[in-house]
Amino acid sequence: MEKREETRDRKAMRVALDSGHGPIYGNTENVSPHGMRVVLHNKRVINPGQHVGVTVTRQGKQYELSGQVRWFRFEILNNILGLQFDEINQSFCSDILGMAPLGSQEQPFTKKFEGKETLKNEYDTNMKFGGLFIPFEGELPPLNQNVWVSIKMGQSNEQFMGRVVIHQLGGFGIMFASPDDVAGRISKLIN
Repeated sequence: MEKREETRDRKAMRVALDSGHGPIYGNTENVSPHGMRVVLHNKRVINPGQHVGVTVTRQGKQYELSGQVRWFRFEILNNILGLQFDEINQSFCSDILGMAPLGSQEQPFTKKFEGKETLKNEYDTNMKFGGLFIPFEGELPPLNQNVWVSIKMGQSNEQFMGRVVIHQLGGFGIMFASPDDVAGRISKLIN
């Protein structure tokens, strides 16, 4: 079973999961911008790795999400599963969790550089080819998800959007959505 490092909200909400064989109903126990733990109301089994559609209902409002079952556990009365969302849903995070999710433009992932030389080395090695490794110890954003990254050097702070392309020990790699924009703005910082 995977342990989640991210802060979770313990709000209980009604959830319907659809794996292609009709809805399975349950309630959330823990919710974060990247996923949730769900207690199912019946004994149906959903295998880890399976993709499901997710409908969350709270105070008369519905949120349509999708995700992958990361783990599944049999219990005496109910089955429990861990679900990782395919992408961050901004309105779900704002309305339900009352927060901007990590990786959003309001709360980007951050990579800091000590000075021009370290930023120039990173640019020459990776950024000019459209990519960047983001050190991160928490729950990694899903692959293929768009995230915002803040590149900081001293008082300079540039934000860029990129797509998560790889998970590695200690972080993840992105490909920038607009490599020419990155090249232009980083060039100004290092020259």
